[in-house]
Amino acid sequence: MMNLIKKEQSKIEESFDKELKVKSRSIATSITCLPNKGIDHKDILDLMVKATKTENVPWETGRVSGAVYHGQHEHIHLLNAAFGMYSISNPLHPDIWPSVMKFESEIIAMTAALVSDADVSPVFGSTTSGGTESIILAIKAHRDFYREHYNIDRPEMVVGVSAHAAVDKACDMLGIKLIKVVLDPVSFSIDLTALKRALTPNTIMMYASAPSYPHGAIDPVRAM
Repeated sequence: MMNLIKKEQSKIEESFDKELKVKSRSIATSITCLPNKGIDHKDILDLMVKATKTENVPWETGRVSGAVYHGQHEHIHLLNAAFGMYSISNPLHPDIWPSVMKFESEIIAMTAALVSDADVSPVFGSTTSGGTESIILAIKAHRDFYREHYNIDRPEMVVGVSAHAAVDKACDMLGIKLIKVVLDPVSFSIDLTALKRALTPNTIMMYASAPSYPHGAIDPVRAM
């Protein structure tokens, strides 16, 4: 059995090399050591312009199902202009960049207004670099809260098998036992019966996908 698993693993690694690494290696000359003389600014930008001309075609023509969530060029130009103005800013120093604190606070407030429920505690948050970091920080917040207030030092988390891969990363990093349960065979959302059976006194969090990464199915959040 182990030999069979290793064989399949080798196939996957080979496919990664063919589908991903070969493409990246074909872009100009690979630089593996710090050059004695820096590359001219124009040459760097020319290389990037040439690369992105072909790389942007798939998503601009609607042939990418994820990764790009807003492809309108007017919005992209706005993002690029904003990033350019704040490229050296640091949110740790609102004394130097008070506008960064203002904008972050407003983004969090607007998001909280969308998801808040008057029957539960106020929503708090922070901006992150993307989905993976957001998932990790949400799980860390649960782990820390239940450790501090309920003395749970062997935390467990229950998710459907379709949960985002960042959940695996977070549990590995944070020392949380990850319990995966099956999906409903018709809706491909998490199976509520299996979920209920997996809950224990050490459960600190249930994870709902809305939508799930592989199928686009929405887990029954209210029922959970």
